[in-house]
Amino acid sequence: SDVDYCDAWTSQPWCSYENTNATGTGAYIGNVDDYYDDWAEKEDKLSSEKFTITSAADKTTYFLVKHAFNEQDWYYQYDCWSDHMFAATLSISNGETGEMVSDEDGEEGWHYPVNKDTLTHIKVDGEDVPNPDYGGKFEIAVTCDNSCECYAHDYTTDV
Repeated sequence: SDVDYCDAWTSQPWCSYENTNATGTGAYIGNVDDYYDDWAEKEDKLSSEKFTITSAADKTTYFLVKHAFNEQDWYYQYDCWSDHMFAATLSISNGETGEMVSDEDGEEGWHYPVNKDTLTHIKVDGEDVPNPDYGGKFEIAVTCDNSCECYAHDYTTDV
């Protein structure tokens, strides 16, 4: 294959992976339910990922971001439920220039679209299953010239 992958499980000479959670393999938002008194003092959990890509001059790198579905979703049947609205944002910093990479619209961060009425899970035959209408993924390309000036382009959720 002409494509090399870099992720939490696959290292490459041109890419390294870090996570703020030492055992993490993705960005994670754990929203503790404050409704219950014995949970109210627990802290929400948040982890982030960092990829360091070297030798990016004169190259295009594609970033694919995907929501990792849990086996089931909790409390989605309540109107106040909104955890499905937490979409991770991809931000890209140019290590050579120190500037954030932006697209043609000046955007410096991207995420998949979310909708209050489109939950992550649906019931099928009494079982929670990932909702095919949720989407939960996007791809964006970043091209750097030979001076390491980089720009993002071709954002799509059709992946």
